[in-house]
Amino acid sequence: MVEKKKMVIGLTLASIIIAASVAFLFSYSSLLWPAEREEETGVSGMKYAKLLSIEDKGDYYLVTDSLNRSIVLVKEGKSIPNVHADLTLKLPVKRVVALLTTHVAYFEALNATDRLVGVISARTWYLEDVKQMIESGTIKEAGRFRQPNYEVILSLKPELVTVPGKIFGEKVVKKLDELGIPYISVDFDVESHPLGRLEWIKLFGIICGKEEEAVKLFERAEQRILNVEKRCEGLEKTKVVCALLIRGRILVPGCEHYYAKSIEMAGGDYLFKDLVSERYVPVTVEDFLSRTKNADVFIAVYMAQPVTREYLLSAVPELADTKPFREGRVYAMQPWIHQYAHKVDILVEELASILHPEEFKLKELTLFKQT
Repeated sequence: MVEKKKMVIGLTLASIIIAASVAFLFSYSSLLWPAEREEETGVSGMKYAKLLSIEDKGDYYLVTDSLNRSIVLVKEGKSIPNVHADLTLKLPVKRVVALLTTHVAYFEALNATDRLVGVISARTWYLEDVKQMIESGTIKEAGRFRQPNYEVILSLKPELVTVPGKIFGEKVVKKLDELGIPYISVDFDVESHPLGRLEWIKLFGIICGKEEEAVKLFERAEQRILNVEKRCEGLEKTKVVCALLIRGRILVPGCEHYYAKSIEMAGGDYLFKDLVSERYVPVTVEDFLSRTKNADVFIAVYMAQPVTREYLLSAVPELADTKPFREGRVYAMQPWIHQYAHKVDILVEELASILHPEEFKLKELTLFKQT
C-alpha cells in the first residue's frame, strides 16, 4: 500500500514538472520565434502596402523603401546604431524637399507642412497653406515633374528628399546619389490598393515625429473604406469605364491601378479589368467605344487638363451615342484630386455614391463633378 502511494506521488510530481516545463518552453518559444506573435499594429507591419516595409527596432526604425533601399531612422534622443544602411537619419526630420504633389498632401494631412523647405512645382496649388508658404518664400519650388532643380535642392540643405524613384526613374535617382543628397524613394502612387497608398502615411508620421496621428488617420480611413465595401455586398455591380483622354490618345487604368481597385471597392464592375497593369494602358478608339457604349457610368481622369463634357466629345465625338453620355452619368475628377491624395476614404465613398446613388446619399461631391 505504501509503495502504491509512493508511486502515485511520484507520478503526480512528474506530471507537475512536465507541465511546468512545457509552459516554460511555450513561453520561451514566443521570444525565439517572434513571427508567431499576433499581427503587428502601429507604424510597423504593413497590411496593404507592397512597396514599403517598416520595422520598429526599439531605438530606431528600419525602413525598406520602394527601391529596396534600407533606411535607418534613429528615434529622438537615441544613439546611432551600428547597422549597415543606405541612409541613416536622426528623427524628427525638420527640412524636407518633396518632389511630388501627392507627397506634399501627406505632410498636409499630418499638419506638418512646416517641415517642408522645398516642393515640386505645380500649375496651381490647392493646398492653401502650402500656396501661402510658397508665396512668402518659406517654401521654394524645386523643379518640375521628373525634372528636379538640383541647384535649388542643394541650396535648401535638406535633411531628406522624398522622391518617387519608380516614377522619376534611374536618371534622377543616380543624380541624387552623385550629389550626396539624402533621399527616400516614396512610390505610394503606384500602389494598387487604396489603403496600400495611404499606409505610407505611417512613414511620413515617423519622419515628422507624428506616429500616433498617422496611425489614427490610417485606421479611420481603413474603417470607412471597409464599411463601404460591406454596404456594397449584395448590390448589383455598376458597369464603369474610367479613361484619360489626352493629346489624341486614350489611356485606361489597368486592373491593378489604384482607380480600378477603388471602383471595384465602391461596387463597380470595371470594364477594362482584363488589362493587367498597375499603370495606364493605351487602347484603340474601337475598343474604347465598344466597351463604353454599354457602361452605366463614365469617369474621366484629370491630368493637367480641365475635363468637361464638351472636351470629351471633341476628343471622341462618338461618345455622344454611348449609354453614360445619353443618360447623363458622366463624371470628371476635379483638378485638385492629386493634392488630396490622402483622402482615399473620401474618394471611395464618393465613387460609391456615383455608382449606387440609391444606397449612398452624399450631400455633395468634392473630388468629382458631374459633367
